[in-house]
Amino acid sequence: MIKAILFDVDGVVFKPRDKYFSQRLREKGSSVPEEKINSFFKNEYKKIVIGKADLREEVEKYLDDWKLNGSFEEILNYWFSYENKIDQEVVDLVQELREKGVKCYLASDHSKYRTDDFMNNVGLKKYFDGVFSSGYLGYTKEEKEFFAAVIKDLGLPKNEILFVDDDPENVRVAESVGINAVHFDNKKNLINSLRIKILNE
Repeated sequence: MIKAILFDVDGVVFKPRDKYFSQRLREKGSSVPEEKINSFFKNEYKKIVIGKADLREEVEKYLDDWKLNGSFEEILNYWFSYENKIDQEVVDLVQELREKGVKCYLASDHSKYRTDDFMNNVGLKKYFDGVFSSGYLGYTKEEKEFFAAVIKDLGLPKNEILFVDDDPENVRVAESVGINAVHFDNKKNLINSLRIKILNE
């Protein structure tokens, strides 16, 4: 029996983005080549997302290089707000699950800043029982240690935990440590499946 479900954030709870931040920076007026912006995500951001570097400190180093006017807070709002589009059908399902006694959590590869933003500013904390974030755990979902930390924190047998993600690699890693995992490639199928298997509808 599934007692806890972990939901990925981007692409599952939030609707898939149609543009990446690097593309949108160009649209905002930055004349810097996209490849130069991408270097931040290929290097510094990998440390930021596991809490080994601070997002504010690293982004502020790039503001002049990206030729953008505005404070760190303004850039952060421009970045995050575009990607915070809640999929109401998924959130409604989460509420049905919680009413049936199933604990529902977010599982995310994000910095502490982004995690705090979608939990508090967007308000996801009112829909979920908690969040497991790489920025706080120190590991991403591509690493077994992420799920080991989740299992320890939940205190549940592995077969009572279900993980839902739109990235097949993350699903594979979760399965490799013994957690039930579902690849989110069709929202309607997922919703119907969970309603049948867990909600007994």
